[in-house]
Amino acid sequence: MSTADAGYTGARRLASLTERENEILACLAQGMTNLEIGEALHLAVTTVKWYTRQIYNKLGVNSRREAAIFAQDNGLFSVSITHTPDIKHNLPADTTPFVGRHHEIESISGLIKNQNHRLITILAPGGMGKSRLAIQAARQQLDNFADGVFFVPLQPLSAPDQIVIAIGDSIGFVFLPDARTPERQLLDFLADKVMLLVLDNYEHLLAGTHHITDILLHASAVRILVTSREKLNLTSETIIHLQGLTYDRDGAQSDAADLFVDTVKRLTPSYKDSSDHQAIIDHICQLTEGMPLALLLAAAWSDTLTLAQIAGEIERSIGFLEQEKSDLPQRHRGIRAVFEPTWERLTESEQLMLAKFSIFAGGCTYDAAQQITGATPSILQSLVNKALIIHSTEGRYEMHELLRQYAEEKLHLLYDNEKTEQLHAEYYSQAVADYDKGDYGRGNHDLIAPELDNIRKMWSQLVQTQQWDRIKSCCFGMRWIYEFFALYHEAVQWYEAAIKGLEEAGLLQHRRDVYGCLLAGYAFCLGDSGHPNSLSVCELALDTLYACELDAMTAYALAVAHVRYINLPVQNDRPRRQWIPLFEKVYSVSEQAGDYTTMGSALILRAIDELEVNGDVNTFNDLAHRALTIATAHEDYGTAGWAYGLLSSGYFHNCQYENALDTRIEQVRMQTEVGYKNWVNDSMSAVGWYALILGQYDIAFDYVKQAIEHDRKYYLPHNEVQHLMQLCEMYLYMGESNTCLDTMAEVERKLSKLSQHWQYDILVLQKQYAQAMIDQYLGHHDAVEKQCSSILGNPKTLSTHWGIHYRPLFERVLGESLIAQDCPEEAFSNLISALKNMDAHHTSQKLHTLVKLALACEPELETQILFMCSEHPGTFHAHREEALQRLSQLATTMNIDAFETGSKLGRHRSLDDTIALIIS
Repeated sequence: MSTADAGYTGARRLASLTERENEILACLAQGMTNLEIGEALHLAVTTVKWYTRQIYNKLGVNSRREAAIFAQDNGLFSVSITHTPDIKHNLPADTTPFVGRHHEIESISGLIKNQNHRLITILAPGGMGKSRLAIQAARQQLDNFADGVFFVPLQPLSAPDQIVIAIGDSIGFVFLPDARTPERQLLDFLADKVMLLVLDNYEHLLAGTHHITDILLHASAVRILVTSREKLNLTSETIIHLQGLTYDRDGAQSDAADLFVDTVKRLTPSYKDSSDHQAIIDHICQLTEGMPLALLLAAAWSDTLTLAQIAGEIERSIGFLEQEKSDLPQRHRGIRAVFEPTWERLTESEQLMLAKFSIFAGGCTYDAAQQITGATPSILQSLVNKALIIHSTEGRYEMHELLRQYAEEKLHLLYDNEKTEQLHAEYYSQAVADYDKGDYGRGNHDLIAPELDNIRKMWSQLVQTQQWDRIKSCCFGMRWIYEFFALYHEAVQWYEAAIKGLEEAGLLQHRRDVYGCLLAGYAFCLGDSGHPNSLSVCELALDTLYACELDAMTAYALAVAHVRYINLPVQNDRPRRQWIPLFEKVYSVSEQAGDYTTMGSALILRAIDELEVNGDVNTFNDLAHRALTIATAHEDYGTAGWAYGLLSSGYFHNCQYENALDTRIEQVRMQTEVGYKNWVNDSMSAVGWYALILGQYDIAFDYVKQAIEHDRKYYLPHNEVQHLMQLCEMYLYMGESNTCLDTMAEVERKLSKLSQHWQYDILVLQKQYAQAMIDQYLGHHDAVEKQCSSILGNPKTLSTHWGIHYRPLFERVLGESLIAQDCPEEAFSNLISALKNMDAHHTSQKLHTLVKLALACEPELETQILFMCSEHPGTFHAHREEALQRLSQLATTMNIDAFETGSKLGRHRSLDDTIALIIS
């Protein structure tokens, strides 16, 4: 065809175009995108696309580039088709508010500004909000890139060779019909540009990563921000591992909760924020681990279900998280739909490994991954690169909970899940058994802390599959774990489930060894959580174990049960069981087994019996020191702490308060150093009392306040109330009555919330005693008499274990109040009764009572009592000061001979002799 003919044909084709088609062709020739054409001509994008196809058909061309060239060749437009309009950005508009991600945006912004980080990949599984984050981060860069910020959606592309054209379309570049390839044309165009490209959803085009490398090499001022479910594996790549929105509340702030509530409010404008909803919303955020898509899908049910029902449905199945919102891409209409494309792109070996990995609750170590799933370094790296598992800075491998549930479904559907579950149970039961033996070195509790969810799962699996030997082997490792991490109430449930399983299997008699071990652990938990049945369970454990042939585990169980037994109040009509007859056998069995924990416990139990049954102080001290030596040598910090406490109590009862204080401080140091959570608050409280006795008030307040902080951190409200009352008493000694009253008001507020707590009656009794002390100090004598009389006149209260303990204390406070009211005879009667009712070991309480009682005596006898108290090592510092001050007054008012006689008698008279003299 001649040039003239070609021109004639071109003219005919151009003449066939409508006015609107000519307008659109002009825009195409200028390199405008469909969106820009639609905005310029007020047309929908779909309409622009329809007109464009009509233009192609009429002109006989196949692309925008060919259409633009046809128009230029036929002289229709004078504009140069190499012109790219000055488009600043094409970032999609937000249809909903952007929530949270402040730290991530700040991090991305910092990286983009750094020349050393020109390629940044936001890596995460589907549904994590990669695209929204990338767009939001890019929007903040509009003023930093003179040639624009452009969003390139790659999801519609089916092959890597389409990437160059997609980038060109997004930035408004028109490719020319010359010898250069489209890629070369794009690189030449970008060479001098200062531009940010956002390449969204790259994971299915990884064979085309060379396009990114080429741009980085030829366009030094171009930055690229990629979103992907898989690493690009380029040396220039900087990875941003994107996880869920924050959902651990920082004060009242939770990005995940904010997103959920914002979505609910759009669906239900009448929704009102409420503190009642906060706990449920937080739970939903925890169940979804802050995954934005999951939160949106969950919130979409709020017009149909209550928040509690939504949480319940999520707990039951991830299949609940599905919606048919028309503006959601098909791949985002359900959690399974999000993960399915990723699953399909995995190799068979990767699919198997991902499915097996779902067995882990809360992640795992490299060793656990190898032993349980058979993972190799290469396959772990592959799963990490695909953002399916995360390799944390602590060296653990973790998986998002919703992805784990999806993979778990695959494990049950496609593979042998029973074998994987058994390997998991074997691995973690052995880890717990080793922990009990000290193989973990009780100083390395950080090894166990991250595995608590796996351990819970292991125990449940063992009970469900009735693996009684394994349960027996790790029974007391579970006890150490609950004790160290203060999991009191949860541990009760662990043991109850196992005992119930053993009973339902009809094996209580046939497997008495297992039953006895479980009962011993159960009794210990009940005792620590203060259950009223703790004594009966403890005695059942002892009876069961007495009937067993002792092996290493049952010997240990016997020691554990007896430890709990001696710390519980025993009924007066039952003879107290003694340990000494059992000592040799238990110690021998545990020594042969190399069980140092049982050896230490056996020594301590014998020490207690030597003191309480035989009154042998020297043997008591020797045995306690032996136990401490064995425990510390083998890093058995639980037994070591017990030995420290025992030695300290021994010093205290012998009025060696400085030794008692130093030993308790060493106990707290050791417990704190290894992260011990159970009983350390009691140790801190003991330091407070001993320091108070010695007048070391700064130390006393410091340690008691630490105990209260511990109580609050690990939610031990009854302990907190007790330690707050201890603080009240200390403020009284310091004369800080206003601070004492403020603290007591806090006690009352907190106590009002504990009416259902098993220790409520005890706490009320302790609070009544503290209030009586405060009233006596403030001179509210009518209140003191009313308070004390109500307790002392109540036989039911006085017959309880704690009533017996507190009776002499109420009698003493009442006696002090009566002295202040100048009622010496009544005061004397109450104080004498208090002395008679005090335990033999309560030396400091007796001395306190005597200092008060002296005021109700004749001057000569008063002098004897006060001299004895002032020089006795067991007298509180404050009471000694009170005695010395009163003696100074007596020295100026009494006859000198009478005063000297009283002082001599007092100096040479023992505490017991003084009490006997007064009573007689």
